[in-house]
Amino acid sequence: YTKKGDYLIVCAADCTGHGIPGAMMSMTISTILHTVCSSSPDDVKPSEILERVDNVLLSTLGQNRSETGNSKEGCDCAIVSINTRTHNVVCAGAKRPVIVFKDQEMLQIVPTKRSIGDISQVARERRFEDTEVQLHEGDTIYMFSDGYTDQFGGTDGKRGKFKLSRLLSILREIHDDDMDEQYITVLDYFTNWRGDQPQIDDVLLVGLKL
Repeated sequence: YTKKGDYLIVCAADCTGHGIPGAMMSMTISTILHTVCSSSPDDVKPSEILERVDNVLLSTLGQNRSETGNSKEGCDCAIVSINTRTHNVVCAGAKRPVIVFKDQEMLQIVPTKRSIGDISQVARERRFEDTEVQLHEGDTIYMFSDGYTDQFGGTDGKRGKFKLSRLLSILREIHDDDMDEQYITVLDYFTNWRGDQPQIDDVLLVGLKL
């Protein structure tokens, strides 16, 4: 996240890879994000950030010299730009949604089906798109990696993934709660669901209350 004038820009990203390769990709993406945001105007749109990060990553990795192949280096992410004075919010996602609770109504901002770093022709024909929402004090915003919803576990001996629908149901119940209480709730749900199953992926869930 970074503050630029009246704007707060927050990104939740999930990079490819595990161990040292995953750490290197996370550091690379983080550095590119900070560079792109610092060199952009205060009111830069999230879609523009995604496009620029994608271009810089491809140039850095040399992937832009080939239109074929199946490289999986990159990340999925969601970005929001919040005008802290007016509470106007602009969202964009690369395969990661943004969940917004506006005046008690849940809005699911659908992401573009394209990862940062994806060099397939089909993906690159899809442009990152912005969604603008006018929020108010007390409204909430959520972004998350797929590590939470893809976690295996379950109750009553039924083993399966946690799934997005279950997470959305939890957020509907708790979005008005104090943020510290929300943290405890989502952590308890995840821990109880996982049980004795190993954690299969990194888990990130970002909650913002205006």
